[in-house]
Amino acid sequence: MRTLTTLMVLITAVSGSSAGQQLPRDGIPLAFVSAVRQIEPPETPGAWVPQVISRGGLDGRGTGDLAISSDGALTLFKSATAASAPPGVLRSLRQFIQTTAPSQWTAGSRQGLCSDCLATLIVLTLRQSDGLLQTQTAFWDATTKGSVPADVLRIHDLALSLKRQ
Repeated sequence: MRTLTTLMVLITAVSGSSAGQQLPRDGIPLAFVSAVRQIEPPETPGAWVPQVISRGGLDGRGTGDLAISSDGALTLFKSATAASAPPGVLRSLRQFIQTTAPSQWTAGSRQGLCSDCLATLIVLTLRQSDGLLQTQTAFWDATTKGSVPADVLRIHDLALSLKRQ
């Protein structure tokens, strides 16, 4: 009987953790925690750095992570490539980052139950006028992307467009 009880506890624990909704730590799902890098924006007040991180898909590795700084520095982590972002894309990113309210970042952030869907996390670090850093996050997968605010998705799309240039 003891073996059966232990087995039931293990089955419940495993099924609860594999249901696609692992409890986030610091607001970030566990699948992304080790992928987030500590990247500070430039010292200028209002400077920013969004990181776009993906995981999952058929091989589990996502599509490659990147970070773009308000000073134009672009880093593609999968290939360890550094480059400069075109001024037009930087202006568009700046506009969306400055006008997207912090409350929009957490609105709709959730992962669904799709075990092989590509999941995305954006971590936006902003330098406030007093020099302190503010971090905002948003995450989704293919089943929950529709609940993410359009401005957050636009920041994501602009950042990803830099990978193709």
